[in-house]
Amino acid sequence: MNKNIKMSSLALVATLFLSLAIPVQAETLKVTSGATVTESILGPIKDAFAKSSGITLNISTSTPAQGWQQATAGQVDAAIYGLSFSEIIASVEEEGGTTANRREMYPQMVGMMDAGTKIITSRDVGLSVLNTDQLRSIFAGEITNWSAVGGPNLPITVVVGSKIPGSMAQFKKAIMEDKEYSANALKGERYPEIKAKILVTPGSIGFSSAALLDDSIQPIRYSGGMRIVTLITKGVPSPAVSKLISFIQKEGKEYIKQ
Repeated sequence: MNKNIKMSSLALVATLFLSLAIPVQAETLKVTSGATVTESILGPIKDAFAKSSGITLNISTSTPAQGWQQATAGQVDAAIYGLSFSEIIASVEEEGGTTANRREMYPQMVGMMDAGTKIITSRDVGLSVLNTDQLRSIFAGEITNWSAVGGPNLPITVVVGSKIPGSMAQFKKAIMEDKEYSANALKGERYPEIKAKILVTPGSIGFSSAALLDDSIQPIRYSGGMRIVTLITKGVPSPAVSKLISFIQKEGKEYIKQ
């Protein structure tokens, strides 16, 4: 065999071997969302979506104003919140953000979710059901002892979240009739921090996601309703984002936590 041909053949075999040995880089989709959507939808479907589509979700948690800015700057492929598009715009503007570019943003309603933001208490409260009037008065700081709603003689400590604006606004609108939260409320950030405070604070009550419910805390049942889940992109969604939307609306439903 000609020496040059032999060397070329060996080089071709080596190149083929290396190409087979190097794994193909999986496609990554950068998505940002509110804490409720992260913990109830995106987190639970992440592995199944990757297996089905070959696309890895890179998920970050943000407020609507942060997500809007990131989508506008091309830092994320999509932003998704448990709010309507008009509510997202209002939330962005309330946080001091600008929505002058709203005509560039492409909103899609990708589903509905339980609007009854999960309410939890410390185990010493001993209650499992509260009605709307009781919740409103408790979170507004008007009822300050659990004995007023059939519980023990124990002071009430309300715990709110500074980085769950969608859930806080929805609860305020649906349950509190736009009353302000108690001025004496403890401040957490997202659901894990709120839960941590409730675990060590006697007589406390606050917000949670379905993913964090367990035997260490007491969930409270109350009437909630449904809320819209909206995904926004700058311009028309990419093929990868379209696959995510389809997955959430179809086979991903079995993984979503409500």
